[in-house]
Amino acid sequence: MFIGGRTSRILFSFSVVALFGVSAARAAIFDTDDRQLVDTSGGSPYAPVGLILGAPFYGTGTLVGDCYAVTSQHIFGDRESPLGRRVSFTGSLASRGVVKSRATVVAAGGLEQVAGSKQAERRAHDWILIKLDTCLGTVLGVAKLVANPSGPELTNVQSAGFPMDRPRSLGLTIDPACAVRSVRPLVWLNDCAALGGNSGGPIFKIVNANGRREMRVYAIQSAAVRKRTILPFAIGYANQATPAWAILPHILKWISSSREPLR
Repeated sequence: MFIGGRTSRILFSFSVVALFGVSAARAAIFDTDDRQLVDTSGGSPYAPVGLILGAPFYGTGTLVGDCYAVTSQHIFGDRESPLGRRVSFTGSLASRGVVKSRATVVAAGGLEQVAGSKQAERRAHDWILIKLDTCLGTVLGVAKLVANPSGPELTNVQSAGFPMDRPRSLGLTIDPACAVRSVRPLVWLNDCAALGGNSGGPIFKIVNANGRREMRVYAIQSAAVRKRTILPFAIGYANQATPAWAILPHILKWISSSREPLR
């Protein structure tokens, strides 16, 4: 099953499933389950990651500008454009400083336009940009999308999201040690833990920059192996991510001028 349960395909000889948050918890965790909860209150390098609600599904989004966040398009299905749709972004879950904002989809990868294409091509189109009514990035901070990371950067990364096998109220869950195993032109194969609700969640590294810790995002998680148990990793069984290079050129005109005041 793939993308909203509407399409059944085989990719690289395994079955994959989209990661919005209402399907059965049957997606891949590789080798060991070392996932952990992290603090997302203001000042934390994980604070830019929040919960995206777009009924009937939910996913994970990352603030990439004071007023903008990215997530996966398939949260809304793959039959029509999500442009103009209203959603919500919630940050700092499980802290005393929970913040929320309504938001509007202002840009999308056009997943609905490649419905009959190969799965790898669909991954390059599986993204949206939302504009928040309240610019929460000025409170929570923003992450930096990196379009051309070096190979070594991708061998020791983290991923984050709100997987449906644990209550969202507990906060943000990360896989603290995973890797991008294969960089392909349209899709990145990775071993980062991914269950329903992880859609749109960042694959990233926390680095020291200008005297502070900063999140650098290389891709967003999109789809995962459909299995019920923890798997040993093999390249034939890999989760799939949309690389930042497929997103960044289309959203620069928004995020480069997003220094808007908090309202």
